[in-house]
Amino acid sequence: VALLCLAVLVSTAQVLNEDDLRKIELAGNTSTLVELECLPDGHTIWATEAKGDRILVIDSTSWNVVKTIPLSGFERGAAMTVSSDGRYMLLKEAPPYSDPNKQKETHLAVLDVSTGTVVLDIPSAMDGCLLPGGGAVASLEDEVVTIRSFSGGKRSFNVAGAACAIAIDPLGKFIAVGLRPTAPHLQQVPSMRNVK
Repeated sequence: VALLCLAVLVSTAQVLNEDDLRKIELAGNTSTLVELECLPDGHTIWATEAKGDRILVIDSTSWNVVKTIPLSGFERGAAMTVSSDGRYMLLKEAPPYSDPNKQKETHLAVLDVSTGTVVLDIPSAMDGCLLPGGGAVASLEDEVVTIRSFSGGKRSFNVAGAACAIAIDPLGKFIAVGLRPTAPHLQQVPSMRNVK
């Protein structure tokens, strides 16, 4: 049985030959690309640069930059998340590097993928995510979760002790929010119990 398993493992193992990989250079790009996001159409890639002043829209069939979208307010670069239908792109500015004990706010913006225009701008939040199905974004600001519709409506609710992170399940039924641990919470962790 062991020999049979070894034979199956050897026959299915894939070895990556780095010489077979190809390097593709984007004409006219002089900056370091720090974030890439593939759109659901299968051939469009959005890329942000280290300068944080523009987004490159790349067509992977020809490997050309087909459009440049000017970007402001994201000096430290931005992470990107595309909606499942490919209509919207959420940008999150990289938070500043500072005291790890202080919460860091970030700039959030939602762009219309077809035009590159800003649909919604949130200058300071702890985190944010697109709702499944598109049409809205959830953001965490202090201990308040706010759902903002791209058509203008919004609703908010408090989450005591909320800190740093928010996520929504793929069906849009549940929201997960990171909580700031309290002293009683930390006392339940065996490795932290006796740390003063």
